[in-house]
Amino acid sequence: MFKVQMGDFEGSLSDLVEPVEKQEIDPLEISISGVTEQYLEYISRDRGLDFETAVEFLAASVTLMDLKTKALLPETVDHESTSDEEPETSEELAEHLLEYKTFKEAALFLDEKFKIPGKIYGRYGDMGSYIEGYFKGVDESPALEGIGLKDLLSALENIAKGRARGESDALEVSRRRHSVADKIQELLPTLSRNKEGRDFKDIFTKDVTRAEVIVTFLALLELVRLQKIRISQEKNFGTIKIYPVIPATEVKE
Repeated sequence: MFKVQMGDFEGSLSDLVEPVEKQEIDPLEISISGVTEQYLEYISRDRGLDFETAVEFLAASVTLMDLKTKALLPETVDHESTSDEEPETSEELAEHLLEYKTFKEAALFLDEKFKIPGKIYGRYGDMGSYIEGYFKGVDESPALEGIGLKDLLSALENIAKGRARGESDALEVSRRRHSVADKIQELLPTLSRNKEGRDFKDIFTKDVTRAEVIVTFLALLELVRLQKIRISQEKNFGTIKIYPVIPATEVKE
């Protein structure tokens, strides 16, 4: 079972959300990036992919970022304030809002893919069921050859570790669009023309932050689910390659 350590707290993500909602823990003390790094480290260990934990991670991250965003935003967003105090630095706020938007958009994207009426998953409602179903659908796709979702997540962890989270990155990235749909449109023409295959890690070379890496990864998962691309690994710890499934002539510019 995945447990997160944050200051004096140690427990499940669900257990962390509750005291934050009750304001027993200051949401500003929660590092979403720290939670993400701990989760990526957890799934990289040889323990098998835990879909329930994956669902809890994404759903709880969105909830925590929602609470943190409300705490970071200046009071003047909701009503006039006579205080001259400034909120957190503009760079910190921009970075957090970007991170929140990315995870929120990712959750909504997955939410739209598997709408299963009447299914409920714990405290997070239908969203958890959709995400769980989506991950399972990708993991069982014939477009994954000699590799599973667990292996892709482990490769993702190695890529995410090398991404900066500094203020300059946040300001630069804040000018970019962070949509999974946009990323699919960006990737598909290039991947469809590369019949010799492309290294998995090379897909992320333009991604400056962890937020961008996650969006690109979700775009690849959707292309796998749609069987527009196939991802192959010929041997354990070998190079992960991405190949097109559809001919380049069918790809619209």
